[in-house]
Amino acid sequence: MRLRIASFTTYVILAASAGGCGSPGTLAVEQAAGAPPVQTTVPADGAYGLFIAGQSEPVVTLDLKQGEKLGFALTEGGTVGAMRIQWRCAVAGARYLHIDFNTAYQWRRL
Repeated sequence: MRLRIASFTTYVILAASAGGCGSPGTLAVEQAAGAPPVQTTVPADGAYGLFIAGQSEPVVTLDLKQGEKLGFALTEGGTVGAMRIQWRCAVAGARYLHIDFNTAYQWRRL
């Protein structure tokens, strides 16, 4: 009986601490690391945050209107010799923010 109580207590503590590790708000669109860009439109007016997947603090928070672009894109960065350079960007309305190719990101409605 004593072992069961200790196991149950450990389970409750782990479950409670795991709940605080995610990003707040409602997921609007996410971009997996290295995957082709995903883009949609803002579903409703409000504040939206760009998060590194699994982080609790946004990289940036913006007020957006329903119907504006929201997601991720590749933009041209020019050429170096014969090599074409592209940037991976987070897109929010008319704003573009350079982000890392090898990191997963999420736009969340706050």
